[in-house]
Amino acid sequence: MSLLTSLALAVVLVALWEAVICLWTYTLRRQDAAHLWLAVMSLGIVALGTPTALLYESTSAHQAANLRFAMMAGTLPFYVGLIRFSEIFLGQSMRAAERIALPTIAFLVLLSAIPGVMYTGEPIIRTVVGFDTFFVDTGTTATAGLILFPYFGLTGFLAHRYAAAFRAASEGRGVMLFAGTIALAVLLSDVAIAIGLLNTPSVTAIGYTALAGGFIGVLSRRFVRSVARVEENAHLLTRAALERTDALREKDLQLAQAEALTAVGTLAAGLAHEINNPIAFVTANLNHLEELRSEEDAEIEFEEVLAETQEGVARIRSILDELRRLADPARGDEAVDLTAVVKSVLPIIRYEARGRAKIETHLEWVPEIRGDRRMLGQVVLNLAVNAIHATEAHAPGGTVVIATTADHSIVQLHVKDRATGIP
Repeated sequence: MSLLTSLALAVVLVALWEAVICLWTYTLRRQDAAHLWLAVMSLGIVALGTPTALLYESTSAHQAANLRFAMMAGTLPFYVGLIRFSEIFLGQSMRAAERIALPTIAFLVLLSAIPGVMYTGEPIIRTVVGFDTFFVDTGTTATAGLILFPYFGLTGFLAHRYAAAFRAASEGRGVMLFAGTIALAVLLSDVAIAIGLLNTPSVTAIGYTALAGGFIGVLSRRFVRSVARVEENAHLLTRAALERTDALREKDLQLAQAEALTAVGTLAAGLAHEINNPIAFVTANLNHLEELRSEEDAEIEFEEVLAETQEGVARIRSILDELRRLADPARGDEAVDLTAVVKSVLPIIRYEARGRAKIETHLEWVPEIRGDRRMLGQVVLNLAVNAIHATEAHAPGGTVVIATTADHSIVQLHVKDRATGIP
């Protein structure tokens, strides 16, 4: 194998690598068909470049004619890929040119397969300047000159479209200029070789491979830029989401604080009511004890009133203990008696329900659960108050039922009312 053949096959391998890269990219981004048509274009270069390389090893006119036919056949997928890619790359419809040029090229390819129509079969010894390479080519007929016209027309059409896009383009101008220069150089070189002005190697495969490489570079740069934009947008969205989350968290905190203040007001009013009764009772008993102290035979009654007074004080202490347990800081995870929690907030619930609803309780013994006593008390209080308000609005004088039940290891709290519920 000569050095020239080896170099030509190396160009074919580069084109094949470009086709693989484009197909791999297309499998990753199927919405971008430009990579698919670049792959078709590169495979056309492989189909064109392989017989071109083997032509330099030709030893007969018949072999050269077959290789020339294969070279022409390779131009068909190349131009299909180039036209479809240009349509996407330039954003212009080229289906009219495709319907005219491609069938014409396909017809000429078929003609070249007929002996004597394009090639005479006469052996011609050709030399390649600079490589000391000799190979046997085949003579061409006058009809063979027709081959150049479709290629001239299609190349000129594409050059015109790229020139128009070049003037209006904001990016990719260098690649468009490069593409036009390559196409013109390849065309002029092929014409010069065909009419015998040059005895140089064919640069068609080299030029087309460089053209495909330039387009791949532009698409890769666009892809990198799009990825950068996506990453930037993702960063902006993440930052906006975090800011929004912080704002919502702050709003939730404000609502929680407002709800806590409301609960504190309800709690204070209920406790004041609950404490006021035993205080009034204790005060009355103390006044009565003051009267009994001056009577000599009132010892038994004095002891009874004193016991009742102590019971009233114990009731006040019990209420304050329940308040202290309800207001204890969160301990996270502790053993809690749910029924006891409900009983601790019942005085506040009954105060809130006065004149609005009746409170009915069914509190059973339930096993202890793990939780936060203060938070559970707040939950019971909120549920009951909501039920009372709903009952007042939709069923005045109705009943709110609060119950605790246990089913094996499952402990349940029930707060029921006859309101319409949340729509």
